[in-house]
Amino acid sequence: MELLYGAYRMGPDKLGETLAQLRGELTPELAQQALRDYHAAVGRQDADGAIAAATIASRIFNFIGHREDAFNALVDYFYVLFMLAETEAAYADVYTALRQVLAGDPYGEGSPLTGLRALMLAADGGFFACEAAADEARKKHWLQAALESLEDGAKYLGGAGTAELIPSYASTAVAVYRRCVKNGWVGEAWAAARLAAVTQALDRAAPGKVSYPGDIAKTANIDEARAEMSGLYNRGAYAGERRSGESLSGLFGRKGG
Repeated sequence: MELLYGAYRMGPDKLGETLAQLRGELTPELAQQALRDYHAAVGRQDADGAIAAATIASRIFNFIGHREDAFNALVDYFYVLFMLAETEAAYADVYTALRQVLAGDPYGEGSPLTGLRALMLAADGGFFACEAAADEARKKHWLQAALESLEDGAKYLGGAGTAELIPSYASTAVAVYRRCVKNGWVGEAWAAARLAAVTQALDRAAPGKVSYPGDIAKTANIDEARAEMSGLYNRGAYAGERRSGESLSGLFGRKGG
């Protein structure tokens, strides 16, 4: 593994050469070791180490023909870039790169969890690009991008393994909805149609209240916002607890949550 990290530090061409030379020694276990390195690096907030490990894991999986695993490791890589981003351009780069990779059918008929995970990260990239943008036109552009990714991901809700992502999906959906309300776009056709699709899919996949352990205020805020969205776009089908008089603040902190 140290040979691969050394090659990585010398650049992508050298890493490719080294992987080709070691082709007969590349195994899923070696890629999993790189993923363990990735999670350890994330845990100690070592962004460079996490990027290196995710890159190596993805390249190994790709070399041995494990396309979906390779793509998931690539999403890990983009997640680090997203967490490092602070500007519109940096968030936009994450969104654009993910959408470009997804357009190329990167893993074939894979798990719904894989597609949903990637599209949620793209949606977050679009949303935070909107938040970082200075002018109204750019904000609208990136919010449309975020909403498009949420709508594309909606078909995966309820699929095998996706339940763990529903709290994050609901949080992003509510944040996007609230930005549409705040900027007066909620009634525009591009927003209304996609918000309806997202709301209806979320109500089907999670008809009850979504809990955020340790964050009672966020749980209540998301619940109230979902009830509002369901009333507008799904004939009030949402069955969660409805509360009145509570602020809907704090919905834009998903990046750190």
